[in-house]
Amino acid sequence: FLAVSLGMPFVLGSKLQLAATRDISYSAVPAAAGPEVRQTYVAGTYGATISFELPWKLQGRALGGYDESRYLPLAGSDQSLTTPSEHGYTVAAILLRHLGRHLSLGGIMRFLNRASPIANRRYSDRIYGVTGEMTF
Repeated sequence: FLAVSLGMPFVLGSKLQLAATRDISYSAVPAAAGPEVRQTYVAGTYGATISFELPWKLQGRALGGYDESRYLPLAGSDQSLTTPSEHGYTVAAILLRHLGRHLSLGGIMRFLNRASPIANRRYSDRIYGVTGEMTF
């Protein structure tokens, strides 16, 4: 597992945060294709968030991200049996209202698109909801 996060001041008083994570997930059950195939994959997520303060104790955030899942073949197995890589992206907008120094509440709109060469693993999703943040 590897996780890196970097925050810095950005344009016109805004803040930029860059984040990257990489992890390997191992399957606990055998694959449907047979014992010579495993469902182990390397997952990577990379993103950027820009935060900016607004009047009336509001904070706006815009974020974008990219993720990828790359399946790993067994050593010596038929490479054509390995599931192809999948990838996706996320874009979102968040509006928060500061309720003191440590608590913020607001709303989020997020769009997620995940592409896969396998038809039933491809999807798009829109999320609208309430979000919050507690800091210490």
